[in-house]
Amino acid sequence: SSEGVLILCNILDLLIYSNNVKAALNKANVDFLCQEEEYSLDRILGNWFDNGSQLSGGQWQKIALARVYYKEADIYLLDEPSSALDATAELRIFNSFFEVSKEKIAIYITHRVKIAKNATKIIVIDEGKIVGIGTHTELLKNCTIYHELYEQEKEEFEKS
Repeated sequence: SSEGVLILCNILDLLIYSNNVKAALNKANVDFLCQEEEYSLDRILGNWFDNGSQLSGGQWQKIALARVYYKEADIYLLDEPSSALDATAELRIFNSFFEVSKEKIAIYITHRVKIAKNATKIIVIDEGKIVGIGTHTELLKNCTIYHELYEQEKEEFEKS
C-alpha cells in the first residue's frame, strides 16, 4: 500500500520537537497545524479517541512528508507520496522535496509524468517489467508508454 502509517500520537510525537519542526511543517504544506486555533503541536491526531482530530488523506500524507523533511536523511524513498493531494498542493510538496533532496539520493514512485519529469533518471515500469530508462526528453522520444502518459496528462490539464 502507498498510504502512510496512521498512528495514535500528536504532531509533536511525530516530529520530535526542535527548531526544525515549523520548517518541516511548512515544506510539507501543513504549517496550518501550528496556526489554527483548533490545532497545536500536542493535539492528538486520529479519531480513535474522543479528543482526537481526524485529518484528511492528503493531510496525513503531508504529515508523513514533514517527517521526511525533518529527518534530513541522505537517502529518500517515497511511494506515491502525493496520491491524495490536489494538483496545487502536489506541486508545492514536490518543489520542496526537490529542494530538500538536492545532493542526495531520492527515489520516488509516481504515476504522474509532470512529477517524474524533474528526475535525473526515470525508470518506466509496465506490468512489472522495465520498458524505459532515461531522462524526460529521452523517454518522450523513445518510450511509447511514457509518451502516451505525457500526452494524456497534457490533455487532462488543458481540459481543466
